[in-house]
Amino acid sequence: MNTKNFSTLVGVTAIAVVIAGWVIMSRPATESSDFDGTLVFPDLLDSIDDLDTVVIRHKDGLSTLKVTDSGWAFVERDNYPVQSEKIGELLVKLTRMEKVEPKTKLAEKYDRLDLVDPADKEDTRAKEVVLKNSAGDDIARLMVGKRKFTLGTSEGGTYVLMADDPQAWLVTGELNPGARPRDWLVREISNIK
Repeated sequence: MNTKNFSTLVGVTAIAVVIAGWVIMSRPATESSDFDGTLVFPDLLDSIDDLDTVVIRHKDGLSTLKVTDSGWAFVERDNYPVQSEKIGELLVKLTRMEKVEPKTKLAEKYDRLDLVDPADKEDTRAKEVVLKNSAGDDIARLMVGKRKFTLGTSEGGTYVLMADDPQAWLVTGELNPGARPRDWLVREISNIK
């Protein structure tokens, strides 16, 4: 390789490095999500022993699940027994939910995330979940919206809106509280051996 070719190659390389540096520096900055592992309901685990009632409000009405002497019962279905493992699954998901990313604070955009209150819109898929203690006080209250099926992990996420907070959040876990009685009721009528 002669000196002239070598000098040309060095010059082209230097120009390429300068252009690459300029492209990297002029690129818009990207921000990571606000995920810091903050629990949505940090005190829920401490209050779970006081849980007496789970109320799920949806477009078709209300589902009230209440603790009785014989276990959980569906109030609107004459206190028919409820699958206690379904209640347990809901509670585990609620206690483990972590904030991933803040979304909108604008009420007019809640519809995109299925977070419109069922009382305000007939065809919404949103469900309000309220956990109450025996005195009737709220332990936890949130509006559950659309699910996001991938967060880059095997576990998906859900859009939620906490009570008295206009900030919608994407949280970990696929929370889908059942809206139909058959989602909760014990379906085994008899077990004859």
